[in-house]
Order: sequence, then C-alpha cells, then structure tokens
Amino acid sequence: RNFIQRMKNNKIHCMKIASERAAESKGKCGVVGAVIANFALRDDPKRAVLASACADETHPLGHAVIRCIGELSKIQMGKKRTRDEDSYLCTGLDAILTSEPCVMCSMALLHSRIRRVFYGVRNPDNGALGSNYVLHEMKELNHRFQVFHGGALSSIVTSRLKGRSPLTCRTSAY
Repeated sequence: RNFIQRMKNNKIHCMKIASERAAESKGKCGVVGAVIANFALRDDPKRAVLASACADETHPLGHAVIRCIGELSKIQMGKKRTRDEDSYLCTGLDAILTSEPCVMCSMALLHSRIRRVFYGVRNPDNGALGSNYVLHEMKELNHRFQVFHGGALSSIVTSRLKGRSPLTCRTSAY
C-alpha cells in the first residue's frame, strides 16, 4: 500500500476510536471524542493512538481535548526525556476530533504544540478552527498548525453517533 492510503487508513481508524469515545459521553449538550496519535508509527494504526478521551460534563474543564491532553501528560510524565528532545507535550503529534474544538481547546492544542488537527464536523456556535475563528493561523501567536475537516471523517462521526449531536465545547453547558 502506498503512503497516502496508509495515512488515510490511520486517520479513519483514529476517528472511529474518537467516535467510540464520544458515544461514551452522557451529556445533555452533545458528545465529543478526542484522540492524540503519532502517525510516524503509520504501519500499525493501533500503535499510533497515544491517548483518547470523551467529554465529562461534571467539570467545566472536562472537554474531551483537555482530558485527552491530560491523559497524554500522565503517560509522558513517567518517561525520562533527554536534553535533545522537544519539551512540548504534543510536538509532532496529531489530534483527531469528532467536532471542531472551542477556543479553550484550540488554545490547549496550540500551547501543547500539536502538529495537525483533523475533525469531523464543524461547531458553528463555538468553533475556533474555521467556523468562528482561525486561531491556528494567527500570526500573533507563537505556534501554528494545520487543520483538516469533513469528508470521510465527517461521515464516520455522523454514522457512529446515530442521531446524537456531535457538537460540544459549549460554554453554556456548565
């Protein structure tokens, strides 16, 4: 298989995991799932997934992206880093999200130095990576990343969540 097909399969695999995590959400404001992956391990998509999470509405900071970054942090805390390694949490990693993140989650991705974000559906109320803002391209910020959305990833989200709203990151929900 060629490189492009392997990358597509990895993103689809990760979006399926994110959608499964989103289905675990029992919130009234919608559901969302997040995965952080290292696609350098592209020959085995199962090994590429480093952390995953769903939203937790019992806490105002319980957004799936924030929880996923927190899970990755717990994993990485146990690993010793050399001086040559980049000290940012998500350098070179990709985030796969069921829906477009809000400003808080987008800034968390930016500050952790994510490489790319792939999301399934837009968040017209609070989305910060295309719908309302383009935080990932602001020249005033000291990091930028690529964002991709829709297509096959959107189809996976809508089919797996079977009528439940995939939108979350709503500040009024708390």
